[in-house]
Amino acid sequence: MRYESNPDLIRFLRECTGLIITTFNKSGTRNLRILKHALNDFKKVFEMVNKNYPNTNHRVLQTMLIFTIAVSFEIKARKNYKRQICKYIK
Repeated sequence: MRYESNPDLIRFLRECTGLIITTFNKSGTRNLRILKHALNDFKKVFEMVNKNYPNTNHRVLQTMLIFTIAVSFEIKARKNYKRQICKYIK
């Protein structure tokens, strides 16, 4: 993935590498393609939040990242939607 045009996103994702890996591992899918799509979806979220709410707390953005990854895996892996997304946050 290339985010050269958004150094703030690059910095944020690097800071959250551990969080991304943990969330990915909790998905149980080992599907990097879904992770790539999730990070591209999060790029849009990140840009909109920074544009409209520039002083957003770092923890709020981390929560949005976890949620975006978790929902992407649940939807794209066509898992049972009744499972709790909370497993990703713990």
